[in-house]
Amino acid sequence: GQRGDEIVWVDEEVAVLRYQAPAVGRAVEQLKALAAALNPAMSERHRKLAAAGDGAHTLQPKAPASEDAVLTVSPRAQLASYRGETGYVCHQDNRFRPSHGTRLNSRELTAILYANKNWRPE
Repeated sequence: GQRGDEIVWVDEEVAVLRYQAPAVGRAVEQLKALAAALNPAMSERHRKLAAAGDGAHTLQPKAPASEDAVLTVSPRAQLASYRGETGYVCHQDNRFRPSHGTRLNSRELTAILYANKNWRPE
């Protein structure tokens, strides 16, 4: 990858059958459940911001999202592995572009799970 990472995309089944990683399969299931639980509040937030004239929310949500379900869930999760001195770089890749009146993609929220054995917050 561009940031020194190696990536793979998995769903619950692939995590278990191909990579023998049932914990990853369960994590993907939990992320999907979290998205389902957050969707009503996220959709309501979108409606309120749109009503207040927030340009990033006055447009229709980008497909596959909808007014009633602004938070959609990818069928697969991206797993990244960083070697040596490389690591995740915090970034935004779905900015609202006022000059175009668009977003770059349908993502509304990103969740990051750290699976490093000895990971500690800095």
